[in-house]
Amino acid sequence: MKKAILLALLMPCMASGQIVGNLKPGDIIISEIMADPTPVVSLPDQEYFEITNTSRNPVNMQGWKLIAGTQTITFPEFVIQPTEYVIICSPADTILFRAYGRTLGLRSFPALTNEGKLLCLTDRDGTLVHGVEYSSTWYGDALKSDGGWSLEMTDTHFPFAGKDNWGASVSKTGGTPGRPNSLNGSNPDLMFHGILNTFPEDNRTIRV
Repeated sequence: MKKAILLALLMPCMASGQIVGNLKPGDIIISEIMADPTPVVSLPDQEYFEITNTSRNPVNMQGWKLIAGTQTITFPEFVIQPTEYVIICSPADTILFRAYGRTLGLRSFPALTNEGKLLCLTDRDGTLVHGVEYSSTWYGDALKSDGGWSLEMTDTHFPFAGKDNWGASVSKTGGTPGRPNSLNGSNPDLMFHGILNTFPEDNRTIRV
C-alpha cells in the first residue's frame, strides 16, 4: 500500500512522459538512512541520511523540499554531481561526517524516528522525485535493529521497490555514508511492471 501511494504521486509525471526540471523520478534518491545510531558501532552518534544522484547531470537542489512526516524543510543552493553521494544531517553534525564524504547540513533537520518515517524529496515545482517510508522491520536482523547500523538500499536502479530493496548495512563501521552501499547488487523490482494503459477522460484527467 505504501508503495502504491508513492507511485500514485508520481503518475502525473510518468503518464505524460514529462521530465520535470530535466529529471526523471528516481534520478535523485535517498540511498541510506541512519535512524538509530546508538549504541555506536563506529560512525558518529548522530542521525543522517544519504542522497545519491543516479543521473548523468549535475542537479541544483536549491528550492527542493524534504518532507519528513509532517515537517517540510527547504534545501539551500546546492549542486549534487552525477553519481555523487551526499550525507544530509544537522548543520551542527557536518563536522562529524566530513571525514566520510561531502555533507550538507539542513536547518531544522528532522528526527529520524527509530520505528520509521515517510521521507520524500520534491523538486522546486513540488514534483515528487523520490520517497521512502522506512521501518525498523527492514533491518532483517534483531541485533542490528537495536541501533548502530544504517539501512541501505541494495539496488539504486529500482528506488521505489520498497522494503525488499533495503536492509541493514553489512559494513564493519555500521554504515557507508558518502560512499557506495555495502548492500550493493542487482535486486530488480518484480512487482511493478509499469503503466500498461492510460485513458484520457477529458482535457485535464487521465485514468490509469
